[in-house]
Amino acid sequence: MRPLLLALLLGCGGGEAASAPGADAATETTPPTKGFSAGPPLPSAWQEHAVVTTSAGLYVLGGFSPLKVASEVPLLRDGAWGSAPPMPAERHHVMATAIGDDVYVLGGMTGLDFTSQKSAWVLRGGAWSSLPDLPEARGAGGAAAMDGVVYVVGGMLAGKTRTEVFALDKGAWRTVAPLRTPREHLAVVALEGKLFALGGRQGSLSTNLATVEIYDPASDRWSDGPSLPRAAGGAAAVVHGGKLYLLGGEAPDTVSDQLDVLDPRTMVWTVAGRTTKPRHGLGIGSVGTAIVIPGGGVKPGFGAIADVELYVP
Repeated sequence: MRPLLLALLLGCGGGEAASAPGADAATETTPPTKGFSAGPPLPSAWQEHAVVTTSAGLYVLGGFSPLKVASEVPLLRDGAWGSAPPMPAERHHVMATAIGDDVYVLGGMTGLDFTSQKSAWVLRGGAWSSLPDLPEARGAGGAAAMDGVVYVVGGMLAGKTRTEVFALDKGAWRTVAPLRTPREHLAVVALEGKLFALGGRQGSLSTNLATVEIYDPASDRWSDGPSLPRAAGGAAAVVHGGKLYLLGGEAPDTVSDQLDVLDPRTMVWTVAGRTTKPRHGLGIGSVGTAIVIPGGGVKPGFGAIADVELYVP
């Protein structure tokens, strides 16, 4: 893909389209084509990572690269990969989110024994610092932020699937209403003032869930949402253009290439398309006009790739 077109797709850090110096970039190339296209590959194969976007770009946080546990942080900005300061320690299966330009990395797992951790860090002003530990160690959960509060949802501890939900509010953790159903390897997003907990599983690839739960912080209650078109554990989700997208996931014998979309006006799921390669164990991000899909696993278990796809609705 030509660099100028890629910059148009990805925008300039905070999501505004980049222009060539002294010219309107939109007049110099064909407008971005809708659908899937190739993006700049990751520096190496990566999976079981989280993705966060801020005005600085798109961060890839934690994971295996490919079987080494990562502390380095690839950063996609203006259509090219660079790096952000490495995390304080190696982690995979982290939960991550952002408030403004502050990047939060929460819990996660260490080593190939998949030991859940309690650590919580924030990348602020170009440096990492420690936050109060999570109330309990957690990995393979989900995270999102709303109204200045960071939420950690579900996940695993000592091989058990959990329902607890923790909220970091004004520098201290508190426990809010638990999930109705235990979930790990779920996807979590914030949309229109509510948390969406999407799919996940309960300890094995054969226990994938299609159910959705929605949390209202005003009432501190979870309610049922519209079920996914398919059971999905190890999938990734993002809000883009006011809609909720869910990508991929793994089952015992297969990995999904499906991209589903939920319109909050109708609360109906539809299939948006299919990626060139199936993927699980990744995060995805909204940057400019595109959804960025970096790495992930292409077969159940370990199967990391460096390929990046872009999707423009």
